[in-house]
Amino acid sequence: VVYNKMVGGKVDTTEPMESKQELISVNETLDYLGDIVGEESQRGKLMQAGAILDIIDTVAGRIAWNYVRGPVVTVCVDRVDFLLPIRHLDLVRLEGRLVQTGSSSMVVAVKGYKQIVEPVRGFVHVCDCYVTMVAVTDTGAPKKGIPQIQCSTPEEEAYREHAILRKDVHSKWDKLEIELSKRQNLKIEDILDPLNNLNKTEFLTIPQTEVKVKRHFFVKHENNHKTIFGGEVLQWIDKIATHTARNFTKNPYMWTVSMSRVVFKKPIYVRDVVELIAHVVYVRTHVLEVEINVSIQRMGGPKVSSHSAHFMIINADENGNKQPLKVGLRLEEEDQKSMMIYLKAKER
Repeated sequence: VVYNKMVGGKVDTTEPMESKQELISVNETLDYLGDIVGEESQRGKLMQAGAILDIIDTVAGRIAWNYVRGPVVTVCVDRVDFLLPIRHLDLVRLEGRLVQTGSSSMVVAVKGYKQIVEPVRGFVHVCDCYVTMVAVTDTGAPKKGIPQIQCSTPEEEAYREHAILRKDVHSKWDKLEIELSKRQNLKIEDILDPLNNLNKTEFLTIPQTEVKVKRHFFVKHENNHKTIFGGEVLQWIDKIATHTARNFTKNPYMWTVSMSRVVFKKPIYVRDVVELIAHVVYVRTHVLEVEINVSIQRMGGPKVSSHSAHFMIINADENGNKQPLKVGLRLEEEDQKSMMIYLKAKER
């Protein structure tokens, strides 16, 4: 169907997006990216998760672009769980498929695998993630009316339902976080997790764990809309989160086991100054949580919040085996801001 309308005195024959593509099923959108990751000189050593997060964003963007046959941007990366560590020179395969569509948004389910040769040859499952992409116009505005995906098998319907469930979980957490923020006069005995003190020999306050960095991105990091690729940002924040954890524990062998949901509230441009502030906000027996907050400052403009994320990072030895943490957090009731940060991390 072609709609004719008068625009500026001329007839505009614009074909709606729905007519550009026939209804297709979830599995018809299946695609993958695979590569040998890391550096030869680091063979066998643990990889930073950021490199995999970058590929996750790339494969999701590729699938979404192919589906709408036009430009897309990343608006949200759901929680990523790394089931196994990935090492330099591992063959990694990231498979994705479109599982849900909205007016302009698309949810891509991504599963990661790595090749192993022992105890049997084949690929093992290493990570899961859902990425939300949005179709955009040449000006960067959301492009409404994308084709709707069809779930034609129980497997495809399960993907869609799981994506909806994940979104619902995050919505409930947002509401809980608002309620937690109303609490006042927090007491250490009411919120402290006993694991924070178990077998610890050193304690730092949350402010003492701070790592603050500021940078520009470069033209090579831009997408077609002159904004910075989401994967580049994810790789950067994982690097800072890992450094923060290493600085806290004095242990170089730390690796990310999960990343919480990241919502890109503001696009980042080359001319922007980007500031990242990281803190260790929760400590358990083997795992700690690093909170990341990113802000941007446009040329001549005020500083505004861009996005936040939380990384669960495990304390390990050089072979990737988990080790007990020896450093804990020291809470002080005079610092109610840090107490609230700790409480939210505990409930998360």
